[in-house]
Amino acid sequence: MSWVWVLIAAIVLLALLSGNGNQKSTRKADSHWIYHPHVIDPDNYECSQCHSRVRKPGQTCPKCGTKMIGKTEKDEDEWFEEEEELDMILDDD
Repeated sequence: MSWVWVLIAAIVLLALLSGNGNQKSTRKADSHWIYHPHVIDPDNYECSQCHSRVRKPGQTCPKCGTKMIGKTEKDEDEWFEEEEELDMILDDD
């Protein structure tokens, strides 16, 4: 009867290990930097996987270690929000 439990444990372990490997390869296939231009603050880049931000992009994310494969995406929403805030502060119309 104990060999049945060993067999079940081995099957569960193999299922867990094979599932994690597939998930990592899918995750890395679409990894890229997201460029965030800013009006006042320095521009920065966001990792598409862990969402940490850096000032200078590299080939890998320094926080999660994901290799950046895809093209850099540009996100200008923050820039427009900062521009509107700056206009409100300076009262420009």
